[in-house]
Amino acid sequence: MKSAVIMAGGNGTRLRPLTCGRPKPMVPFLNRPIMEYSLHLLRRHGFSQAVASLHYLPEAIMNYFGDGRDWEINLRYSLERSPLGTAGGVRLAAQGFDETFVVLSGDGITDIDLEQAIAFHRQRGALATIVLTRVENPLEFGVVLVDKDGRIRRFLEKPGWSQVFSDTINTGIYILEPEVLEFIPPEVPYDFSQDLFPALLAAKKPLFGYVAEGYWCDIGNLEQYRQASIDFLQGKIHLPAPGEEIAPGIWAAKSAAIDPRARLNPPLVIGEGTTVAAGAWVDSFTVLGKDVVMESGASSKRSIIWDRAQLGYRSEVRGSVLGTRVRLAERAAVLEGAVLADDVFLGRGAIVRPRVKVWPAKVLENETVLTDHLIWGATQRKTLFGHKAITGKVNYELTPELAAKLGAAFGTLFERGSTVVVGSDSGPAANLIKGALLSGLLSTGVNVYDLGQEAILTPITRYAVVALAARGGIHLKSSHVFKDGLSLEFFDARGLNISQKLERKIENALERDDYRRVSSRLAGQTSYQAGLAEAYRRNVLRQVDTARLRQHRQRLVLLHPAAATSLLLDLFAELGWNIHSVPYQYDFSLDLPAKLKESWEVEPSVPEPRWDELPPVLVEAARVALKHLRADLAAVMGPAGEELILVTENGKVVEKGTYTLLATQLYLRRHPQGPVVLPVTAPQAAEKLVGNGGHLVRSASRLPILLEKAWEASGANSPADGLYQKVPFWLYQLDAPLALLLVLEELALEGITLGRYLTHLPRFSEARAAVPCRTEAKGRVLRKLTEEAGESALEALEGVTFQLSRGRALILPDAVEPLCQIYCEASTLEDAAELARHFAQRVKELAQE
Repeated sequence: MKSAVIMAGGNGTRLRPLTCGRPKPMVPFLNRPIMEYSLHLLRRHGFSQAVASLHYLPEAIMNYFGDGRDWEINLRYSLERSPLGTAGGVRLAAQGFDETFVVLSGDGITDIDLEQAIAFHRQRGALATIVLTRVENPLEFGVVLVDKDGRIRRFLEKPGWSQVFSDTINTGIYILEPEVLEFIPPEVPYDFSQDLFPALLAAKKPLFGYVAEGYWCDIGNLEQYRQASIDFLQGKIHLPAPGEEIAPGIWAAKSAAIDPRARLNPPLVIGEGTTVAAGAWVDSFTVLGKDVVMESGASSKRSIIWDRAQLGYRSEVRGSVLGTRVRLAERAAVLEGAVLADDVFLGRGAIVRPRVKVWPAKVLENETVLTDHLIWGATQRKTLFGHKAITGKVNYELTPELAAKLGAAFGTLFERGSTVVVGSDSGPAANLIKGALLSGLLSTGVNVYDLGQEAILTPITRYAVVALAARGGIHLKSSHVFKDGLSLEFFDARGLNISQKLERKIENALERDDYRRVSSRLAGQTSYQAGLAEAYRRNVLRQVDTARLRQHRQRLVLLHPAAATSLLLDLFAELGWNIHSVPYQYDFSLDLPAKLKESWEVEPSVPEPRWDELPPVLVEAARVALKHLRADLAAVMGPAGEELILVTENGKVVEKGTYTLLATQLYLRRHPQGPVVLPVTAPQAAEKLVGNGGHLVRSASRLPILLEKAWEASGANSPADGLYQKVPFWLYQLDAPLALLLVLEELALEGITLGRYLTHLPRFSEARAAVPCRTEAKGRVLRKLTEEAGESALEALEGVTFQLSRGRALILPDAVEPLCQIYCEASTLEDAAELARHFAQRVKELAQE
């Protein structure tokens, strides 16, 4: 007897509003509930019994499928009173199983051959086999790496692009031995991907992966739902026919009433009892449900229309989904990507604009034009956060409407009455968006400390969060690269960039328009907090030996944003330093000292459009100023006060890798035992520094992950303790004024110049490259590189590392851009450059396949 467990307990959140009144397995696909195809698959491969694990709206499933006799399978049910996770639910459902069994999802579409998967499982003597497939975009799945025999080497659930190491993913179909259930604790939430499979790997149990042929789709979101329907109509899936094929590519139920004068353009599906009047047009890739009525002149293209919907005279539906009993009056229109839930009514001439969602039972009056979601909805852009912030052009990607929703989503993370700090650099883009952001925050009952209209550096906003004991903070930074560009950074109570978990909570809130709203009398209040720049300056001075700095002054050239002029001049005036200050504006125009104007040969130009790098014109200006002013050191401070670039007395720019070693050495001066937290992209030479009694911890390079790891390693007990008193390593990357003083303090203690100091650091040679690579190709590229490299490919926290005779190479998919970043390190610069060229060429070739 073949047995299976069908996981059918999910809420279907990402399919809302279609799942507002039904569980996801009951969503119609080709006019049958999705779960029905799971039963057909099992029966086709000889299964005689199945248990459906239920939680959300279980009655809907039980009432429809009953005991399974209509599908020639013995169907039972296991009800989770509280969510037990995927593995926990299966443990409950599989009680009494005494032979190999299959687990599959009740909300996926597949025609994978289960018998071949079971044969593979038995041939390998596996305890558990994960059925795998290959996809272009693996971000929403568990990414898996297997060896040539199919044994699983590595598993990572829902990675970021920078962490992707393969395009082979977990389908959620498992072949299991009953002994597996002993590894799942009873009556507690336990997940296959996050808990069970890592435990089996750690215990070295026979865990295998079978890469299956055939079609598989998770139906995880509305776009996948629409695409799966198109895939069937294109012949990519082998499923039970949705009716009689009355003409090539046209499937229709016998009871459908289709007027001969109606226009049908295959492929398409017409359900039972549906009426298509003369002059109606059913265009390609349309699925009409049961008892749908299309009046004369009505048209549908690339759309899915559920049971008992009515399309009035000359109404039109384009690339959309209409729920059960939706009614469109004459000339109403639903445009590309829109979704209307059950029982929605559109009056005469009403229009629903592209990608708009309408929740159940809403009414649009005549001639209404709906441009935003009604009651609830989803944003057009699911992944908002880049490397460390949300970035975009104002009034194009970052609109006031989106800003208000972002404020509401962030405010919803905290209890009503909490306080959030908001600072900005006072640029035109920041000023435009700030008001909308504040409105969103206040609407959730959260109070706001507004740092005012004066330009505030990002480190000051971080400091203010801690100093004012706020629950979080937001900093708005105008782009110095893109015209009208803006970057929004979100901080937690520790002054750290919020974690990936909180980023996803914000993105999910925008996806569902799910915010806390309070009455006007409970709305938050705004208070203005002046003087934080001065408080920050005093705090920075407390972190260094000011007496030592006063005694060992150097001639310093400092290029900095004009908004930071007063802060920096006051800072160094207190130390008794007479620095050469060179402010720059938003367009990077420089306020050069008179002594330099005649010798200045580099004309400022518009830099390349990159968010994360300073333009070369600033660095070149620092080198010229250093030479002509005969200074001992030059420093370039980033526009928001985070980045710091140093130039030695000999005019040599301190590259990123060397700066990392410098910061590591300075951190070890204060914390000899470490631990030092470095990203995987940091030079291997850092291990020589830390090896003298210290402890090095490697982390993924994306900032929220790096900061969380650094916080854990610091042993800090409170926000203030962690942010400044312990001076965690990451402050060298995010607080340029403090980092500069710490460098100057170290040089004063040693009594040498920066160039001399750098000669005492470990030597290394490094080369980097960035290769264009389509986002959907990243997983495939890394998998093929790994397969080609064999034993030289090492597991890494993100990307793939190759340890070769000439050196080391790290191939890292960029978390935001369609790029693969390449980091190579070797004993000579020539070898490092050659490695970079080799891997850049190979990535380019694989990306084009």
